Amino acid sequence: MTTSARVIVPIAAVVIAVIVVAVFGFLQQPTRVYNRELLGECNVSWPPELPVNSSHRQQFAVLLMRPNSTARICVGYSSLTPSSMQLNLQTAVIPLGHGTAGVTLSAKPQNLTVPGNNNGLSPTGVAYAVFTIELANDSKGFYILKLPGFCPTIPFAVGYSAAQVNSTSFSGWLAGNYACGSETRLLQGSYMSVSNVDVAYPYSY
Repeated sequence: MTTSARVIVPIAAVVIAVIVVAVFGFLQQPTRVYNRELLGECNVSWPPELPVNSSHRQQFAVLLMRPNSTARICVGYSSLTPSSMQLNLQTAVIPLGHGTAGVTLSAKPQNLTVPGNNNGLSPTGVAYAVFTIELANDSKGFYILKLPGFCPTIPFAVGYSAAQVNSTSFSGWLAGNYACGSETRLLQGSYMSVSNVDVAYPYSY
């Protein structure tokens, strides 16, 4: 074997080893997860209550909250595109009919980086956020909760039991009068867990 041949073999072996390590590392890389610690602010997995029975009619969930309490909703965001997305967590609470004041909403963090979906391959990545709803002593009514990445928007009631909630209270929501945000084409929000939130399932449309 010539001197040049003796040099080429070790170099080739090193190159192959580097490629193997790189590929193995790619396959084993952990899922990109941002702000996992925020999940500690919500202590009940979603949904907190399952429907007692089923119906052939389409169902929808209404979040139930109590006056003079603080409710939290922890959310996981996933991108629908290969690129990461900078998301400003703008929120809104829309009262329906006789909904009173005394409901305030905040988001943490205010701005969120949602990792790209890795071209649909695993791992895709997720970014977490928590929404806090402060409810005053006299807050009562039916509302629409608009969170980024959720389509349709989210109905909730304050100061009512599950038996007092029906489709009439949310007729405008059921008619599609509350548009989704444009960012729902680029990302998706999913409930992860909640605190001080119950749920009703009106089987009536």
